Amino acid sequence: GATIYTNLEPCHHFGKNPPCTNAIIKSGIARVVSAIHDPNPKVNRKGFAALRESGIQVEIGLMEDEAREINEPFLKFVTTQLPYVVLSIAQTSDGRIAQPDGHSQWITSKESRTEVHRLRATYDAVMVGASTVRVDNPQLTVRHIDGRNPKRIIVAGSRLLSRDFNVFTDDDTALTIVVCTPDQAEYYSSFNGITVWEIEKSSDGYPSLTSLLMRAARERITSILLEGGSTLASSFLAHKLVDKIRISTAPMILGAGLPSVNNIGIDRIDRSVRIRGAKYMQVGDDMVTTGYPEWK
Repeated sequence: GATIYTNLEPCHHFGKNPPCTNAIIKSGIARVVSAIHDPNPKVNRKGFAALRESGIQVEIGLMEDEAREINEPFLKFVTTQLPYVVLSIAQTSDGRIAQPDGHSQWITSKESRTEVHRLRATYDAVMVGASTVRVDNPQLTVRHIDGRNPKRIIVAGSRLLSRDFNVFTDDDTALTIVVCTPDQAEYYSSFNGITVWEIEKSSDGYPSLTSLLMRAARERITSILLEGGSTLASSFLAHKLVDKIRISTAPMILGAGLPSVNNIGIDRIDRSVRIRGAKYMQVGDDMVTTGYPEWK
């Protein structure tokens, strides 16, 4: 006789678990209120139909927008078979992500960095370029909160990375994935414990980003937090492969330094990438802007 509220249509197929609809029907629940239907071809309103056929009242649409935001990575993955990509930028008020020599610790506040760790725990993978590894030697793990560590995708550049960086030597090397071109694969395959994805070169000589995302999807990576640096971020923007943008801006002016974004093939204001549905939140001393890129 109870009512159950769900942010997504209950499934009606066997996957990692038995069908949710079977459990609902067996329980004696009388009413199901779901925010949105599940576009997965294995579901796609079949769950609602099964519930109605069993005499259960079904209502759809409550808090639909909020449910779509909660389920953004899943919805993109099941409809496009590509992972959801969130570009995360930490910058000064004048748009710098590092000083001229690449050093960037720390631009944003401790509270902002803690929030990034919380985000890492919710994504399947975190991705950076080779320059970020070389300059910052990051761990790319979840440390300031309790949470699971994501996979770590390193997009190799033309210069080979040495094997002594944290992502190749710590206790989580099994989470490290190096994306490289065929001519580099043998070198990186000699590293202990990591995974190597050999991706064909694009016209710029680097691994094809589209092929990279297709490979990630085949490995069941449904969401990626792209943390930089500027060259990799700019490439993803130039190829229109970013689904959501998160910019944490610190109240400081550096003057000289590395810009958060380089040339993305746009040189006119009226062709700019607009951030649609922008939301603003203060985290520590920083202002965080999140929204969706709108391509011209």
